[in-house]
Amino acid sequence: MFPSLSEPEGAKVRVVSTTGDRDTWETKYAVDTALSLDEITSHLERQINKEDRWKKLDSHRSNGSARAEWGFEDKKGRDWRGETLVEAADGEDASLLVTLRVSRLIGQAASVD
Repeated sequence: MFPSLSEPEGAKVRVVSTTGDRDTWETKYAVDTALSLDEITSHLERQINKEDRWKKLDSHRSNGSARAEWGFEDKKGRDWRGETLVEAADGEDASLLVTLRVSRLIGQAASVD
């Protein structure tokens, strides 16, 4: 559901986990990079902003993390929410942990095609 995202130049990225079903997905990435949390967050946001259907709804930054909420409407008129979370990694094999989540808002009636 999220647009295809490219790795920042010079970063080493590996998938930590991925889960989901037809209404929600989550993928976590370990990112080993010299770039700062703010630089990685900006890198993600620039790529997501290129997609016309995704609109940034909100963002929060706190000490050691940055979170942004995104939304879009699918072809059937259903609303979806996405979230990007960038935070310092606890492990030694990565400097940052990036989490991407997408969820359909439940309880909405789909439009009739």
